[in-house]
Amino acid sequence: TTWLLVAGELPTVELPVDELRQLARTAPDPEVRSASVWALGGEVEFLEVREAHIRIAAAEAMQRRAESLDGRTKAMLALLLTDERREVRAAAAKTLARTRDERAVRPLLAAFRRWREPEVARALGRLRRPEATDALMAVLATSGPRLHDELAVAILDGVAESEEASRTDSILLFMSHPTPEVRRAAVRA
Repeated sequence: TTWLLVAGELPTVELPVDELRQLARTAPDPEVRSASVWALGGEVEFLEVREAHIRIAAAEAMQRRAESLDGRTKAMLALLLTDERREVRAAAAKTLARTRDERAVRPLLAAFRRWREPEVARALGRLRRPEATDALMAVLATSGPRLHDELAVAILDGVAESEEASRTDSILLFMSHPTPEVRRAAVRA
């Protein structure tokens, strides 16, 4: 059996795993389906469904066991980095970063170059790989203060998390940025 929390105000229900899988596939209420996928730990089959909220729930649930995901699951998460929905890409990026697998660098770099999204920048930093940090630093160096504030903060946070901020010239540019949040991120980096 496994446990399923259907919604914040409803009681926890104990269900056999097979029933939980059935709920995840067929429940008419999207919240019940998402919660079922979460309770199952985000089984890989749910990364392939049409509904974005289910793909997101599956990717987010996998974060709990990210370091033990198999190669097929990691490949499916990497494919989600090309999804049309930003929320799906964000969940996949966060889960891939938590795998700490060096093979996640290439798909995350490709997603970052394509989308330039804060969630992917943070994921690159979490990997703590030199090539990921180099890519983030290159964006800082070439874009400078022209970067959108949210992306600048995310890149600086990613660099800080990578613990490889060896080239401080690019970071120093952001210490005098007009936005306080960006300046604070530069100090953290």
